[in-house]
Amino acid sequence: PDHHQYKISELKKLNRQFENITTKNKIIITTEKDSMRLSKSLITETIHHLPLFYIPMETTFLFGEGELFNKQVFAHIKP
Repeated sequence: PDHHQYKISELKKLNRQFENITTKNKIIITTEKDSMRLSKSLITETIHHLPLFYIPMETTFLFGEGELFNKQVFAHIKP
């Protein structure tokens, strides 16, 4: 679920599952959001040795409306 706080038991399970994969070519891929949550956790020592990578978040506006969005935001924050 969104805003999930990882428990040490979950990270230990992740560690066990990763170790049970028999190939040497293995990594863990997560979202940038979860990566930040994992790195700020006090329990990261449970998984710090795992090859953990994240997919960066990007924002894309449909129909080229990024500039319109920026103008609307700046109109609200500028005096």
